[in-house]
Amino acid sequence: MKPLLKVSGLACGHGASTVIAGIGFEVGPGEVLAVVGPNGAGKTTLLHTLGRLLPPRAGGLELEGTPAGRMPLRAFARKVALAPQRTVELAWPMRVEEFVSLGRAPHRGWLLPYNRADRQIVANAMERLAIAPLAGRETASLSGGELRRALLARALAQEPRLMLLDEPAAYLDLHYQSELLGLIRALAKEQGIAVILTIHDFTLAALCADRIALLHNGRLRALGKPGAVFNDDTIKTVYGEQMEVFPHPHSGMPVVLPKLRQ
Repeated sequence: MKPLLKVSGLACGHGASTVIAGIGFEVGPGEVLAVVGPNGAGKTTLLHTLGRLLPPRAGGLELEGTPAGRMPLRAFARKVALAPQRTVELAWPMRVEEFVSLGRAPHRGWLLPYNRADRQIVANAMERLAIAPLAGRETASLSGGELRRALLARALAQEPRLMLLDEPAAYLDLHYQSELLGLIRALAKEQGIAVILTIHDFTLAALCADRIALLHNGRLRALGKPGAVFNDDTIKTVYGEQMEVFPHPHSGMPVVLPKLRQ
């Protein structure tokens, strides 16, 4: 199967600073890739570069075999949806249904009214994310968890081939974290969407992702299945002696916990 996204020799940064360099990986349809690493490792910078919010410093991105830089932005936005940690649209009053409807803009533009098909796609996305009852609420009134769901619904309404999710489980309690990450995985498998998400919790990453990309010191330190990346040697290299890794008693997936210092 051909990769949906191919990243080769990618360098990313802000201003005069290069944050990460020499990044290369592929993601296939229906695959979930979790990007992890210490604070400041460049996870969000990488995601913003993949989503063309930041220009790459070097290297290339190919989306379904086409260099991303050669694609018109609107055509690119029809295929790639980015759900950031924060969104500027919340600066002015907007109902949740209107917010989710923004996902249709790459298909309809900003001036054409949404048709019946657009409205049905938005309704389906809200239903799938269990926020249909919030349709008439203003986004400013949403809790952190409700906002995460609205962001994901907006991305889903875009009907993308690739979803870039920056900390999708942030602000959620344990129940909603597992529920939302399970839903993300289900969407990837059912619809053949490639998903790249950033996440801080290694144990949750191991449960929801097919592969893990571990960033450290501006490089891709490890890439592979959770059990191959989350091992004692790799974790100690990146985090020193502050973490413990052991298999989950039921799933066998790696559990990563900090050591408590006495």
